[in-house]
Amino acid sequence: MKAPIRAGLIILLAVAALIGCSGKNAVDLRYAPAGINVAPCAKTISVVALADKREQIAVGETKDGNPFFGKTSVTEWVSKALYDELAKSGCRVEFHDKEYAFDTDYTLVGEIEELFVKQKSLTDYSASMRLKLDVKADGQKVFGKSFATTYSKTTIVSPGVNSKVLTELLQGMMREVVPEIRDNLK
Repeated sequence: MKAPIRAGLIILLAVAALIGCSGKNAVDLRYAPAGINVAPCAKTISVVALADKREQIAVGETKDGNPFFGKTSVTEWVSKALYDELAKSGCRVEFHDKEYAFDTDYTLVGEIEELFVKQKSLTDYSASMRLKLDVKADGQKVFGKSFATTYSKTTIVSPGVNSKVLTELLQGMMREVVPEIRDNLK
C-alpha cells in the first residue's frame, strides 16, 4: 500500500515540476479596474480590438535577458481593459473584432505601439506602454491622440510580480486614456 502511494506522489511531483518549468516564460495578463472617477455617460461606443503593432511579441525581459510572453493576447488584454473601463463609467459599450459601420454614437479604434517590462534587478522593474487611439463618429475622426506611460516598481521577490507590474502599467494608462476619451464624447 505504501509503495503505490509513494509512486503516485513521485509522479505528481514530477508533473508539478514540469508544469512549473514550462510556465516560467509566460505570464498572466490580468486587469483590475483602475478606479477612474468620471461623470456619468449617456453615449454608446463600439470598442474595436486594437491592432498589435509592437516590434516584438515578448511583453518583457528578465534580469538575465530571457524574454517572457503573455498567456493571452496583448490585443485582447488591452482592448478588454478599455471596454471594461468605459462600461464602468456608464457608457453603453460594444466590443468588436473588426471595424465596420456600427449602430453606436462613437467607435474607438487604435494600435498598441509598445508594451514592455524590464526586470532591472531581482526587485526593480521598469515598464512602458504606448497606444495610438482614434474616436470616430459617423466614420469621421473626432478625436485622436497617442498616449504613453512609464512605470517603475521596487518590490519584494514573489511569484507573479511580472503580471502585477503589467496590470499596474495598464491601470496607469487607463487613468490617462479614459477621461480624455470621455471628454470627447459629446
